[in-house]
Amino acid sequence: MILPPDLLLHGGFAEYVAVPWKDVQVLPEGVDTRQGAVSLLQGLTALTFVKEAYPVKKGEWILIHAAAGGVGLLLVQLASQFGANVIGTTSSQVKAEIAKKAGAKHIINYSESSVPDEVLKLTEGRGVEAIFDGVGASTWEGNFTSIRRKGTIASFGNASGVVPPFSVLKLGPKNIKVCRPVVNNYITEPAEFHGYATELFDLIKNGKLEVAVHSEYPFTTEGMRQTHTDITGRGTSGKLIVKIA
Repeated sequence: MILPPDLLLHGGFAEYVAVPWKDVQVLPEGVDTRQGAVSLLQGLTALTFVKEAYPVKKGEWILIHAAAGGVGLLLVQLASQFGANVIGTTSSQVKAEIAKKAGAKHIINYSESSVPDEVLKLTEGRGVEAIFDGVGASTWEGNFTSIRRKGTIASFGNASGVVPPFSVLKLGPKNIKVCRPVVNNYITEPAEFHGYATELFDLIKNGKLEVAVHSEYPFTTEGMRQTHTDITGRGTSGKLIVKIA
């Protein structure tokens, strides 16, 4: 049977999907299917970003927006393990505690404070070496204040809307670099995918990386409805699992 492309690999609501061999990774002992399911995509995203989009180094100041979200929590953990001073932004005290537990040294509640102002206070006016921004439009302008000279802004998400067009001249005053990293382009070759996946699962197996799970949902109409309600309600932190059986 020949299946249309939209049912291959990305068929999120199907019980079975056909996947090319090069996109399959064997789970090592010590990592179960639940951990594998919730960690692979966002885990690879975070891991490739802190290694290639901006190689995080010990002692650096790193700003991570939406630090209690799926990718955000993983970025916080990895950057902290690399020895960085992590500043995370969240929208509530509950999410702030989650990000702190993951390794963020400082938390800014963007509902109560100006993120750029707080960043400059924490860094004594210098700003951060890098910003990982999965929020998009609402954080974009502030990033140019929060970033330091020769810093890097990695804009990878549009949670609040698409980043508006801007002049390249905006980068000049601080010699800022801006990149738009996409995980697929870091794992295009089989060797890249399997290499990073192996490293990711080793981190999980050894207890160095924890993927937060918000809740599990049944694979039913009501379960799917509740899943989307929870996601759009901005009350989740971490991954949502749909349990087929």
